[in-house]
Amino acid sequence: MKVFICNLSYKTTELDLVDFFNQYIKEQINIDCVNIVKNVGTKISRGFAYVSFYSEEDLNTVLNLNDTIFNERRLRISLSSR
Repeated sequence: MKVFICNLSYKTTELDLVDFFNQYIKEQINIDCVNIVKNVGTKISRGFAYVSFYSEEDLNTVLNLNDTIFNERRLRISLSSR
């Protein structure tokens, strides 16, 4: 179960995303994998990420954070088709 997150700051790291989820969600979220997509040549973030979760409940909790401001950017969070 995976979400697609776009409109990330180019400076956002995987740890930043985990901290963001923990800041807004009271209970511990069980994240399987965080993958911030980067340009192959420059290794700079392309501004989006895929995050996998172990449970559907955690995935739905994170989907509720759509339109939340993070690092001065309004995040777009949706189910991943990938």
